[in-house]
Amino acid sequence: MSPLAELLGLKVLSIAGNGASDLSAIANSQFLQDLSIRNNGVTETDALRTCPQLRSLSVGGNPISDLGFLEDLHLLRTFEMSGCPVEDLTPLALVPNLNALYMDDCAAEDFSPLSGLRFLETLVITQSNLSSLEPFRGLTSMTELQLNSNQISSIEPLRSLTSLRSLSLSNNSIADITNLSNLNAIYYLDLSNNQIESVDVLEDMSGLEYLYLSNNQISSIRALDENNGLSEFDLVYLYSNPLSDSSRFYWIPRMQARGVEVFYQ
Repeated sequence: MSPLAELLGLKVLSIAGNGASDLSAIANSQFLQDLSIRNNGVTETDALRTCPQLRSLSVGGNPISDLGFLEDLHLLRTFEMSGCPVEDLTPLALVPNLNALYMDDCAAEDFSPLSGLRFLETLVITQSNLSSLEPFRGLTSMTELQLNSNQISSIEPLRSLTSLRSLSLSNNSIADITNLSNLNAIYYLDLSNNQIESVDVLEDMSGLEYLYLSNNQISSIRALDENNGLSEFDLVYLYSNPLSDSSRFYWIPRMQARGVEVFYQ
């Protein structure tokens, strides 16, 4: 990587999957704005502190356990850290202007440091130890939220996130979805692989275009038929639910008749 030290005007750089472990060659890169070091062997991150213009940074797939370098990246807007063995998320509070945060397979258990990220629009936390959504209650700028494969049972804190357009909560332990009632901007909703019995709240979510409800305990889908927003070319997935005869032979055919594509068995 030593030749990189001579590229003083570099703005965009990806060294993903190159077996790199030493970042000293990019130290003091005063113009670097977009950097990906994914899937390497990086543990030492001091060089990142000397790249003050970074707007986008991807460090996922590295054995990085300390996010302290974030305190010097005041302009950072997008940060990806999937698969890093980070247990302390406190340094994330030092970059309050983040717009997008990706942290799949996260080792942390305390997500409260995220509560101050008021400008966050996209948040992805999957295959992690997330159980409480309380830290996200005040993140009202959020438009995309992916929380698949966690330990979530209550979604009550999401009721204030009225700007949400895309919400993914598959593979959790959710039974009650009534708190989605005022999230009317959502067009993409994935609730598959949960414990949901009633979908009545979805009747008034007229913006829905993509709806994933497979592998739940849903019997009646009358509310979906009465959702006039579900129309031609919209998709509804209902695989592996104990659908009633009225759902199979009345409500689903009515939806299909107006062009909704319904998948079930």
